[in-house]
Amino acid sequence: MEHGVWIVAHRGASAYAPENTLNAFQLAWQMGADAIEGDFRLTADGQIVCIHDASTQRLASENLPVETTNYARLREVDVGRSFKADCVGAHIPLLSEVMDTVPTGKKLLIELKSGPRIVAPLIETLNASHLATEQVILIAFNSDVLDAIKKTAPHYATGLIVKFHTSLNGKLVPDLKTTLSKAQNLGCAHLHVGAEPWLPQDLGEQTRAHGLQLHTWTVDTAELCEAMRQIGVQSITTNKPDTIRTAIR
Repeated sequence: MEHGVWIVAHRGASAYAPENTLNAFQLAWQMGADAIEGDFRLTADGQIVCIHDASTQRLASENLPVETTNYARLREVDVGRSFKADCVGAHIPLLSEVMDTVPTGKKLLIELKSGPRIVAPLIETLNASHLATEQVILIAFNSDVLDAIKKTAPHYATGLIVKFHTSLNGKLVPDLKTTLSKAQNLGCAHLHVGAEPWLPQDLGEQTRAHGLQLHTWTVDTAELCEAMRQIGVQSITTNKPDTIRTAIR
């Protein structure tokens, strides 16, 4: 952890390797990341896989919807081909494979892209892993997913993800106080916000006043990194963990 701020590799070191692949996660650890962040979905046969989109279309030469396709078929898809020639052969990993890369003392941020049905197999997978509870943070935009985790596995830390915008009169949308209360009511320990240079300077202070830690994504420049540090974030999620480590130092 550099100067009190976690460096979180966004979908792994995804500026340098195909996103959400074991290659990207291993590279992130080599670059000294404090944590990795990945996106996870449920397949047709109940497996939890690491992929951001609802289908393989953006990353591969074929379009397979994740939630209606069995994992054995998804495993065949080469999601490295669209990145660059020397990354051919990257596959969609299971959550359990991603967890196996996490060293002692490091953290894994699991962004849940499926609905509440993913929670039961998620907790089963987590309970079977080598990771300590404090190494795992479960995050989502979906309130129903966070509520289901609170009810079934409250010992895992959760985080609400929100992307703020500004209205014509300069106010945050959604409303900050409403968002913080929502996170509290869901039992969250964290608020994860999209990084913007115009975020309120007291955002960290307000977040902490509600008993929450503030985290931000996605930060790839020294300038935006410094702006986020000024508002008091706990972590910075980046596609370039090496760049942000240098910027913080």
